[in-house]
Amino acid sequence: KPALAHRDIKTKNILVKDDLSCCIADLGLAVREVRLNSNELRNNNREPTVIDITPNRRVGTIRYMAPEILDRSFNGLSFESYKATDLYALGLVYWEILRRCQTKPEENDADVYQIPYADVLPNNPTFEQMQEVVCMRKIRPPPSPRWENHSIFRSIFGSCKELWAENPACRPSSCVIKEQLRNYRSQ
Repeated sequence: KPALAHRDIKTKNILVKDDLSCCIADLGLAVREVRLNSNELRNNNREPTVIDITPNRRVGTIRYMAPEILDRSFNGLSFESYKATDLYALGLVYWEILRRCQTKPEENDADVYQIPYADVLPNNPTFEQMQEVVCMRKIRPPPSPRWENHSIFRSIFGSCKELWAENPACRPSSCVIKEQLRNYRSQ
């Protein structure tokens, strides 16, 4: 399978199938990593991989943009940079899911649905408003008080905080996240 970076990860782009497995939708902004063969490398003196990106002026959903996009330090020539922005957005998706999960099913204690940053931003924030909150004020979505006494919720929120790292190189890889999910499922 080719390596893809979605570029617009958000809850609305994650579909839940009948068997409760998830499927990522809306690949309209996705970029693909293309590995060059040895002849192409010799003839063009190029990097071993290139990014296959359709030129378009659309960007992902502002509310889910990573700090490096908002502060314009994003390296559009690096496929790893695209993957890192997806991981930041995944942390926001985790947070949204956690809010709607019950820590005590018998008490129906799930939080009311809320989009990330709803407590500090309007429904349709501008790029500049998002930049102010995420980059300048360094705000991230807060934990729910009820997660404090639940080890799995505390751990998943810890993953969220790692995924929200300001420096993209400090975010865990998708392989690390996959392993964490396996561990959560076994608990």
